[in-house]
Amino acid sequence: MTMQTAQTTASALDYPADDRIDFFRESISTSLAPMDIRAEPSANFIATMRSVDLGALQLSTYKFPSLEVLRTARMIRQSDPDIYMLNLTLRGRGAVRQDRRTCMAQQGDLCFYNLSSPYQLSYAGEPGARDKNTAISVQIPRALLPIPIQKVKRLFASPPFPGQAGIDAVLSQHLRQLAQNADQLRPADATRLGTITLDLIAATLAHHLDTEATLPPETRQQATHACILNFIDRHLADPALTPSTIAAAHHISLRTLHRLFQAQGTTVTDWIRHRRLDRCRRDLTDPAMNTQSIQAIAAHWGFPDNAHFSRTFTATHGLTPSTYRQHPHGVIPLTSIGNPPADAGN
Repeated sequence: MTMQTAQTTASALDYPADDRIDFFRESISTSLAPMDIRAEPSANFIATMRSVDLGALQLSTYKFPSLEVLRTARMIRQSDPDIYMLNLTLRGRGAVRQDRRTCMAQQGDLCFYNLSSPYQLSYAGEPGARDKNTAISVQIPRALLPIPIQKVKRLFASPPFPGQAGIDAVLSQHLRQLAQNADQLRPADATRLGTITLDLIAATLAHHLDTEATLPPETRQQATHACILNFIDRHLADPALTPSTIAAAHHISLRTLHRLFQAQGTTVTDWIRHRRLDRCRRDLTDPAMNTQSIQAIAAHWGFPDNAHFSRTFTATHGLTPSTYRQHPHGVIPLTSIGNPPADAGN
């Protein structure tokens, strides 16, 4: 049975060369609002769009050559869906011009703008390049963002948010993972992830406006939890990673930290163990790690006791680490049954 997902795709390659720009213009205008696209008309216009509905939000990944997108006052009078846009540039160089400001974005930068005001968006690539640029965009209904427009309009086409540190990095990584796993998201999962995405976007914008304290408590809590998960993933190999160090790094009490995880039906310690086991599992099946012993992999990810690691891994995955390394998909030849390989030092 095929799993139903929330993803839709469209590709200009499905159309004759002379119709590709018109197709891409129509696809974007249909999914967002009326706009114009200008590009060099040639067979090298290779553009794709992959979108996933996240409840009231929509996340799209675009690949395209050099182009310019225009939304005029006349188009806004024709259709105004009251939507904010957040763009994450993955490849190429982009610029958003709105309200006499320009957001010049390079790889990893986030730009925020308003679909209800005229704007110009352009991406530059080498002449004739095929899908030179890649970007992720999120449509955010204005009514859902818990920040008044009088405040948030200061961020329209403002200098880009660098997605390399702090909550900017958490949001950037979250959007990348959503885009990467869009084909695996069931509608129910997508709706839940849409709520998390909205909270992260709100927290990011509030951070740049210095208005975090005005956000609803549940939004602040969800954003804090997402930042903590990101922090844990970045420090899994650190033996000093403990609930106390996590709480201190996020300026919250240990009790608050435990409450955040209890609300998700788990504990801090269980989550850390779960993520470390997952990193071990990935390394055990990575051909580039074949020369590393199981004990070395386990120790790197916070399991210095090899016997304890073997018991924990087996209880989680149903196979010993060495058996899993040889048969990561769980298909074990009959000749192997009854003769499990030793784990120590492998």
